[in-house]
Amino acid sequence: MIKINELNHKARHLLAFSPLQYMFDMVSEKPRLAEIYVDDEINPKYCAMLLGHYLFLNGVSEDFAAEFCSTVFNEKKRKDLGVIIVFYSDKNAAEAVGKNLGKVYDNTRSLYRYAGANMNFDEKPLGGIGSATPIGEELLNSDLNNIEMITEEVLGTATYDDMDDFCRNGIGFTFIDENRICAFCTSEYPSANSLAIGIAVDENHRRRGIASAMTNAFLKKAAERKLNVFWECWKNNAPSVQTALKCGFEKVADYPVLFVNMEE
Repeated sequence: MIKINELNHKARHLLAFSPLQYMFDMVSEKPRLAEIYVDDEINPKYCAMLLGHYLFLNGVSEDFAAEFCSTVFNEKKRKDLGVIIVFYSDKNAAEAVGKNLGKVYDNTRSLYRYAGANMNFDEKPLGGIGSATPIGEELLNSDLNNIEMITEEVLGTATYDDMDDFCRNGIGFTFIDENRICAFCTSEYPSANSLAIGIAVDENHRRRGIASAMTNAFLKKAAERKLNVFWECWKNNAPSVQTALKCGFEKVADYPVLFVNMEE
């Protein structure tokens, strides 16, 4: 097994099974953000790419799986990540890796793409409860409570080098209630042509239109940069799916994944 420094043409071809090609665009531009392994540099048959909590596998032999797990997922890595989501072309190969790491669960994720159906970016008031607030350096250095809700999301996706990088190059909005961060909508996996949305609203502020308001503000900024926007989530996450559809996204694909809990 060999670690390579960039997602070259042959390695990327092995990962062509995944619809999440926008993530690979980012890795092609910023290879340092991912760990990429192949069985042979010249004519690889297998490829494994770890990007944050996401692991992409094209096949892999039992020997490759065992070496990959022992080399990449040391005790510190398992503790730091806790869980991973495995995207695969061969379920048996994915299970060979997953079972070496922890408890494995079958699940399905879905990809949506903004279709440009909401070009007015409706900014209706939220009934006096506030509005989408841009995320920038000043906000992140303020005395607001729960800022880690934003920083943990941004840094946890392995998308930006640090929060300064995000402030310079990313797009983000939040919702503030009584000096507390209660939601975020942040850019993920940016490349020259596209990016994705990461979004969450705390339990006490859901069903108030906050997610849609942040998404619309996000889409407006992305449109100014002429970027394609993607939305990826669990297939059974009804609130997330409903927000995506409401804001003008259309489904691209559903795909099986393995959820691996390395803490069990």
